[in-house]
Amino acid sequence: SPAVREDARRRGLRAIDATCPLVTKLHLEAIRYARENYSIVLIGHHDTVFPPGQFEGWPQEGDRAVGPGALDMKGGWAIVRAVLATLDEADVLASLPLVVVSVSDEEVGSPDSAPHLRRIAQGAACALVFESGRAQDAIITQRRGSGALVAIAHGVAAHAGNQHREG
Repeated sequence: SPAVREDARRRGLRAIDATCPLVTKLHLEAIRYARENYSIVLIGHHDTVFPPGQFEGWPQEGDRAVGPGALDMKGGWAIVRAVLATLDEADVLASLPLVVVSVSDEEVGSPDSAPHLRRIAQGAACALVFESGRAQDAIITQRRGSGALVAIAHGVAAHAGNQHREG
C-alpha cells in the first residue's frame, strides 16, 4: 500500500513490491469498479440454526474452537473480519465500494431476504459468498442453485433431423 511504501521511505528502507500479479490485478479491478460506482457485495448468513438444547456453547479442543457451524459461516465471517481489518490497516477500506450482507433466513431458502439481496446486487460488480470450505480445507468454487424462468418460443414446427430448413 502507499502507506507501507511511505513508512519504509521515512525509515530509509528500500521497499520491494513482491505482490502476486493476480492480487495486483484484483486490486486494480476493485479500484476500477469503485470509480465506476459499482459495488462489491460480501454475503453470508447468520449461521446454522439449531433447536434449543441441541447445541449449546462453543467447545474447544486445545487452541481450536470446534462444533457445528465451524465450517459454515463462523469461518467465513472470520475471513471477512480479517479482510476488512487488513484493508483498513492498508488505508484502502474507505475507498472501496463494499456492501456486507448477512441474512437470517438462508436455512429456509431466503424467502424474506431474497428481494433485498436482488436490490443490493443490482449493478454490483460481483457478489462473494464467504461460506467456508469443507473438510481438508476444500474450497467451494460453485454451488447448486435453483431458479425459475419462462421461455416462450415462436416459429414453425419442423423436424430438426430431416426438415430443419422448413422450420
